[in-house]
Amino acid sequence: MELSNQALPLEGVRLLLVDDQVDITKIVTWILEDAGAEVVAVHSAEEALRAVEGFLPDILISDICLPDMNGHLLLQHLRERIGTLQLGPTQDIPAIALSGYSNPSLDNGSSQGAVASFQKYLAKPFELEELVRSVAELSQAQSGVQLVS
Repeated sequence: MELSNQALPLEGVRLLLVDDQVDITKIVTWILEDAGAEVVAVHSAEEALRAVEGFLPDILISDICLPDMNGHLLLQHLRERIGTLQLGPTQDIPAIALSGYSNPSLDNGSSQGAVASFQKYLAKPFELEELVRSVAELSQAQSGVQLVS
């Protein structure tokens, strides 16, 4: 992905990436940082809950099938934790779900309400450009900036 001749699409965006697969977190972190984002990558729900005590993300990117908690429950707990710590509005943190399932309804523990709590859903394997584009869209929607094509 060549970004050197373009404005960095994710400049200043703070991301919390949660995936138990180390290779995925390394590659995704590298791509997102190359696009200008600040990324904190962790490998479990427990680590994610601890991370928000010192890092308020603009967007959460989380695998759905984590070893210690599913991604839907993690998102709920993160929003509650952020509200409890009074770090920011709890419902304003958009989230992107990552999953090995191509259909969100097949994820363990998911329901229509749980799937709806994520603004975007990317099935693994996903295109890295699609992830950068999804993060940029959520960030711009959150800040009220419109994409110009």
